[in-house]
Amino acid sequence: MQDTLGGMLVRSCERHSELTAVRSVNGDRTYADVLLNAARVANVLRSRGLQPGDRVLLMLENCAEAVEVLMGITIAGLVIVPVNAGFKASELDHVLRDSGARGLVHTDGVRASVAGAPTAATIDVVLHLAPSESPSGNRLDYAAALEAAEPALALHESLPDDLAIIGYTSGTTGFPKGAMVTQSTLVLCVRSSVGVLRVPHYSRLAYIGGLGYAAPWWTIILPHLYVGGMVNLIRDYTVDSWFETMRQDRTTFTYCPSPLIDRFVEKARDYPDVIAHLETLNHSASAATPAEIRKIVDLVGDKYFHGWGATEIVGALTCLTRNDAIGLGTAEDRWATVGRPAPTTRLFVLDDDGNVLPRGREHVGEFAVEQDTIFAGYWNNPEQTAAAFKDGRYLTGDVGWVDHQGYAYIVDRKRDMIVSGGANVYPAEVERVLRELDGIAEIAVFGVPHDKWGETVAAAVVRRPGSAITEEDVVAFAKEHMASFKKPTSVRFLDELPRNASQKVKKDALRELWSTT
Repeated sequence: MQDTLGGMLVRSCERHSELTAVRSVNGDRTYADVLLNAARVANVLRSRGLQPGDRVLLMLENCAEAVEVLMGITIAGLVIVPVNAGFKASELDHVLRDSGARGLVHTDGVRASVAGAPTAATIDVVLHLAPSESPSGNRLDYAAALEAAEPALALHESLPDDLAIIGYTSGTTGFPKGAMVTQSTLVLCVRSSVGVLRVPHYSRLAYIGGLGYAAPWWTIILPHLYVGGMVNLIRDYTVDSWFETMRQDRTTFTYCPSPLIDRFVEKARDYPDVIAHLETLNHSASAATPAEIRKIVDLVGDKYFHGWGATEIVGALTCLTRNDAIGLGTAEDRWATVGRPAPTTRLFVLDDDGNVLPRGREHVGEFAVEQDTIFAGYWNNPEQTAAAFKDGRYLTGDVGWVDHQGYAYIVDRKRDMIVSGGANVYPAEVERVLRELDGIAEIAVFGVPHDKWGETVAAAVVRRPGSAITEEDVVAFAKEHMASFKKPTSVRFLDELPRNASQKVKKDALRELWSTT
C-alpha cells in the first residue's frame, strides 16, 4: 500500500505515533490522534453511502482537523477535492456540480458560501467542523459524528492508477478546471518533494498559506508528514504572530510569498534566533523583483529556495540548489532564473510550430514538459486535456528561454503576451521593471485594442500610501529602463486590483474596465 497516499500516511502515523503531527489555534494532534480520527472520518463517510472513487470537497480554513479529514478521505478510497475558503457561493456550487461531489467538509467561517450553494443541499453528506445548532438531513456536526463513529481502521486497497485528488486551477478566465492526479503520481510527488524542496527530516513547518489549493498539500504539507514533521497551520496571522510562532516552535521550514518579503526581512532583524533555526525558506507565489530576492538572500543565504510549478505538473518543475541561491551556480542571471529542471522533469522550449528551440536568451518560446509526476487530464474535459499536450509533452502556457547551462527563465504567460505594431511585449517584464519605481505598491500590465498598432500597453497601478506619482512619472520611468515600444500608453490609478479567490489579478476585468471608461 506504499504506492497510495492512504498507505503512506497510515505507515507514517504508525512510525511516528507519539510525535506531534499537526498544530493550530484549536490544539495539537499526535500522529496517533490523527490516525484514530482519520479512521473515524473514513467510517462516517462510508456510513453515508460514499463509495471508493466518490469525490469529497474540502473547504477549510487552517485548523488541526484538516489533516485528519484529508487522511480519512484517502483511507476510504475517496477522492480529495480542495477548494479555496475564499470562494463565493457560485464558485463553490460550480465545483460541486462539476466534480459530481457526494461529500463536503467545511469550517464554520465559510458556512455562508455553503448555505448559498444550491448543490450543497443535494449531496449525501456535509460535515461542519463546528458545533451545529440543528444538524439534520445531509448535515452533520463533525465532533459528534466522529464520537459516534466506528474507530476501527479499514484502509481501502486503492490501485496506483486510481484517482487520488482533483486540483482545481485558479480560473483567471472563466470557471476553474479540475486537474486529475492518480495515487502513484501523488505519492511520487510527495517523496520527491522532500528532496527538491529541502524538507528536513522531523521538520517543523510554519504554514501561513491556505488549504484550498492542491499544490501546497503535495509539495509542503504532506512531505512534512511523510518525514515525521510537525505542521503548524497558522490561522489569522500577522507578521508579528508568525515570527512569534516560529520562535516558539523552533521552526525549520516556512514559506514567504512575494508581497511579504520586505516585511519578513524587516521583522527578521528582531528575531535572529528564528533565522538561525530555519533550514529552508521557500519563496513562492507571484514573481519578485531582483532587489527583493537580493534582500531575502542576504538575510538567509543558502536557506533560500525558489522553484516553478503548476497544478498540472504535480510538484516542482524547476528548482534552485543551495549553491544557486548564494551565487555559486552557473546561471547567466541568478536573480532572474527559476532554476534547472527537477529530477523528475525534462524541459523544452517550443516555437509557434512546435519545434524545439536551442538554448539562449534569443530563443524565446513556450515551455513544454515531460514529467514523471504529470496530471492525468482535466476532469470531464477531454477537449482541453488534448489541447494541453503536444507530442506527449505538456504545454505549460509559460513563455521563456533556457540558458546554456540549463537554467530556465520565465518571460510571461503566453496568453498575456501583447503584440503591438508587430513587436512582442511581455507584461511580466514591464511589471517587473515598474515595480522598482518608488510609489508603486502594485501594478498589472495588459494589452488593449489600438486602431493603429493592433494592441497597446495599459497599466493599472495602486499607489503606495502617501505617493502622488502620475501617469507621466510611470511612462517616463518605463522609457528610461525599457525599449519605448514596451512603455504603457495608458495608465490608471486604482484603489486595489481586482483579484479572484486565489488572489490572482483578473486582467479580463481590467480590460473590460478600460473598454467601458
